[in-house]
Amino acid sequence: MATLVAATVALSAPLRTPLVAPSSGSDAIRLLHAQSEGQLRLQYRIELDGAAPEIVLIGVASDYHYVDSPEQLRIYDYKLRRIYSVEQRGSFVNDSLYADVWLRRLRSTNSLLTARVGNPGGRSAPDGQADGKVPTTDQFWIETEFGMVSPELPRSEPKQTTDDKGVHWIVAGGEVATVKYDKEMVPDGITASLRRVWPTVAQVHPVIADALASARHIPVEMWLKQRPWGVPLRTVHWTLMTARWLPSAGFPLAPHTSGGPTSDKGAYPQIFATLAGLISERRIPPIQVTYRLRVERALDRRAGLEAMLWLIEMNLARGPPVKQCAREDSPDYCELWEQADHLAKADPRTLVAFTDRAPAAFDRHQFDVLPNAYMLRYLWATLPPDPSVPRTASELDLLAALRQSPVANFCKDIGVFYAAQGQPFAAWQTWDFGRLMAGHVKGDLLDSIDTLESELAAREPAFF
Repeated sequence: MATLVAATVALSAPLRTPLVAPSSGSDAIRLLHAQSEGQLRLQYRIELDGAAPEIVLIGVASDYHYVDSPEQLRIYDYKLRRIYSVEQRGSFVNDSLYADVWLRRLRSTNSLLTARVGNPGGRSAPDGQADGKVPTTDQFWIETEFGMVSPELPRSEPKQTTDDKGVHWIVAGGEVATVKYDKEMVPDGITASLRRVWPTVAQVHPVIADALASARHIPVEMWLKQRPWGVPLRTVHWTLMTARWLPSAGFPLAPHTSGGPTSDKGAYPQIFATLAGLISERRIPPIQVTYRLRVERALDRRAGLEAMLWLIEMNLARGPPVKQCAREDSPDYCELWEQADHLAKADPRTLVAFTDRAPAAFDRHQFDVLPNAYMLRYLWATLPPDPSVPRTASELDLLAALRQSPVANFCKDIGVFYAAQGQPFAAWQTWDFGRLMAGHVKGDLLDSIDTLESELAAREPAFF
């Protein structure tokens, strides 16, 4: 019931707040897809050089598509901009579609930067060398692997030709794809979804993906050459086994299942559970007057460092934080900060507490006596780490801060922590939780995630 309430409350929240929490159950999601849609259901046999054939079921509707393979069921929800992954009965993972696109863009950019250094001419060699391998610096295959083109580089345009054997795409004299189409046209309303399907089920160059969608016919047979990073060139053969149009079909996520964390590593499951509890309970941090009393008590004891930490948390808890002290804007806060700063300068620990790098393990114990030492450890977790402090320790520090104070702004840096670790799906789950917390307001640090998502959608509209 709690997750359904959280999802319902979010419907009246400000624009761009996620409509469902990562922990929401399938019933809350299905409620937002209550109206049945027409669905094109396709079954393909996929054969890869030297591997056993695989049968894949693909369902395509106007607001979603799904891919049901022997490994998992994966649903791309364009209405809510989510990706649901089901690997076992009774649970699923609810990820952000933005995280998937961000990761594609990051890997594509990194690979293309390598290509510019290792292959300045950007030459294409689709047929590979004598041993069947393709240079890892080839722009066309990088764009094919990630389904994105780079605006910073010249377009890699496959040449399209047609004959009685089908439609062919040629790059640098070599054939990279051949398609035979069904005679029947696909129903109206799912053309955009067709464009979104192909990069999620196969490695297809964006130009070819555009052509597959605009053809308005389903491929009955495809031969796609692919070259995942560092793997020899190979051909994937797709054969359509069945195709059915269902005028009305329910959303493919099973009812009465629960959403879980995107990672089971380290302390992330605990962070996920903590954030899920905070939004279901609608918890908020202490009011500003409470923080002010804590600061004043610390100042009365001439505990400047403690007072500074209360002020930092007070600033984050208020929502839109004070970015620079200006007495005309925040006279009370700035006056307290000046007093705390004056006292803290006399404390030798202050130089260790606030540096450009996180302090070493042996330097940290001197702060344990502070009642708000968790704030320091929270701040250190997103600084360049010291080798003596394992990443798992920093993750536990972030968890401790969340458990101590349900501050929505904490989620911004916790997400940045996971993004820096190459875990964008964990990052976005954290940011989504933060934007559903009771303390989230317009103008706080999580606004930058709204901006990031808008930029991703504008730059890569084919994925949304």
